[in-house]
Amino acid sequence: YDHTAALSSNGSVLTWGSNEMGQLGHRRGGPSCDSKESLASFQGPTHCRPTGMLLGKGRRASAIACGNRFTLVLTTRMCLLACGTPSIAGYRDASSWGSAQELPSLVGLPLMQLSAGDHH
Repeated sequence: YDHTAALSSNGSVLTWGSNEMGQLGHRRGGPSCDSKESLASFQGPTHCRPTGMLLGKGRRASAIACGNRFTLVLTTRMCLLACGTPSIAGYRDASSWGSAQELPSLVGLPLMQLSAGDHH
């Protein structure tokens, strides 16, 4: 929802657009749009330039998907990370807002692909 993610050849994830629910994988603050015009189509904090998502030390992405205010990342070690909408990302407290969190219910499963819909 009003955000985009791109996967680089080295396994890093770049995100930009609305960060209203932390779906960019960036902590609050950071670079934002300079122009009021560019902010008109977004709600909440907005990042106009691609910025690296915080995946955690040594983690590399193999696939990504965007949904309505959330982003999913499948790592090269078959771990599924999520950021954004708390019910999907599983934030346990405010300190984890905006950081990609491993989904506990999927730990240990041999995941190969992912996709996301509007609210799922």
